[in-house]
Amino acid sequence: MSDEQLKRILKYIEDDLHLAPQFLVRLSAEKDAWSFVIKAHALLETALSQLLSSYLLDRRLADPVRYLPMGGKASKVSFLKATGLLSSQDETFINELSSLRNWLVHNVHNIRFDFQTFSVERPRDAARLGKAASAFGGSKEVRATLREQFSSNPRHIIWLMMLVVLTKSTRASLQTEDERKDLETQVRRLYEIL
Repeated sequence: MSDEQLKRILKYIEDDLHLAPQFLVRLSAEKDAWSFVIKAHALLETALSQLLSSYLLDRRLADPVRYLPMGGKASKVSFLKATGLLSSQDETFINELSSLRNWLVHNVHNIRFDFQTFSVERPRDAARLGKAASAFGGSKEVRATLREQFSSNPRHIIWLMMLVVLTKSTRASLQTEDERKDLETQVRRLYEIL
């Protein structure tokens, strides 16, 4: 995938979520791992709220949807999965990232979080997140490569998988079939490199 193709995907997402230009690129380069996880999770939650609100076709439900929990039996993720707008892979990835985010925000000492220490001190949690992030690969070989890359660069793999989920929300909000097809083409190219 060329830089131009990736830039087009990022622009679609940033426009759809009303983000500042280059926000997603800056997020990928975020030095502080704690901030990266919190921002990535916030982006996913915003996109899922938007996707569910769009599906319900009633703007009056936007606020109640926004305040639904992210996970659980009556949540954004469970409703979106029930409608077929999220896959089991999406659900697992979002739940694992949510678990990490919740662990980070409920103890002020976690502000010093880094992925390397997380992998050593919480190896099961890190392995589950890595497995969930690598599940998006289209073949066993690609999934194995993603798992391997996750151990050396988890931030990058989380960022890529976050983009995959974000494009589902963005696709639903595009106005024309040509825009939807263009985004799908770009995302397919992203999958080719995954």
